[in-house]
Amino acid sequence: MNKTTTIALALLLTCVIYPSPVSAAIYRVDITQDKTIFDLSQQLSVQIVDVQPKRSFIFVELTMDSENDFYIRIRPATILVHYRLIDRGSRHVETQLLATDQYGKSIAAQKVAMTTESSIYLVEGTDVNFYRSELNKRSVEISKTQPTAVSTDGGLSIDIKPTAILRNFTLQISEGIPLPLPIDLDLLSPLYEFDISDKSAVITDIPITIKMQYTDDGSESKSIYFFDKVRATWIKLPSYNNVEEHTVAASIHLTYAPLGIFSDGDSTDGIASWYAYKNCLCAASRDYPRGTQLRVTRLKSGKSIVVTVNDYGPEEKTGRIIDLDKRAFLALGSLNSGLIYVNIHPENEQNE
Repeated sequence: MNKTTTIALALLLTCVIYPSPVSAAIYRVDITQDKTIFDLSQQLSVQIVDVQPKRSFIFVELTMDSENDFYIRIRPATILVHYRLIDRGSRHVETQLLATDQYGKSIAAQKVAMTTESSIYLVEGTDVNFYRSELNKRSVEISKTQPTAVSTDGGLSIDIKPTAILRNFTLQISEGIPLPLPIDLDLLSPLYEFDISDKSAVITDIPITIKMQYTDDGSESKSIYFFDKVRATWIKLPSYNNVEEHTVAASIHLTYAPLGIFSDGDSTDGIASWYAYKNCLCAASRDYPRGTQLRVTRLKSGKSIVVTVNDYGPEEKTGRIIDLDKRAFLALGSLNSGLIYVNIHPENEQNE
């Protein structure tokens, strides 16, 4: 392939940042209809799939922090770009390429193909950090006296009720598995996969309890999803977000499932307080205008009510997300509780 027809090398610089060398290269890339593949390095090539708004060229910068840690920047930063990254450094099944944005948040780097020479990923974004990682696997022997398995990093625990165990079996947990990420959800945990080798060793009518950890402090509602490989989609599990512990728990009837914690941004988890105002099913909110109907669900019990916003508050500095009228609070718990953890979702959106 003749690069001179498709790539103009604008700048090549090498600098040293103690203790490891960093190399950077910036290319002017002409956008062609045949979507020509061009090389960034011996191990990496890029094929531009789509650019919005349309342009005749873009600039692509590759910075190598190490052999397995690099980032790609595309300019101008205001465009929306999709590209295929051909990686000849993670072609082995046990090796994957993980991606984060400039803020360290996991983003989609979907492996769409793999050959004996390379792995091909579909990527969206103008500032993406990549790092290669080996899949971390752990096998745990499960029995009636040892019904729990925990991932190597402690981020996932699998608990099987002893009454569901017919005989001993091996459960394998894999960490950091490469899977396509949904564009409308935010990933808040590593991706895991658990697999029970002997499917007939458990009674699947008795649910398996899974618990996952997260570090995000945002108020967006958090749930565990599993990836259905047949339909190639993430499916939400009924989940309990323990805000204090930073854990999410759910039940599942499968003996194999890829798992992750996601937030959808349409609902909020946080602290609710109460105040005596009009003795109505109403509430004060700083996030929703007066007249909005909100479904408020207590995370601990699953009890829910619909309230109407009729006041502004509480202030953000209080750490609370809603003030429930006394009557509304009583429908979810005792006034002696003072504060409870709830999920808030606009009722009209939920019913659509």
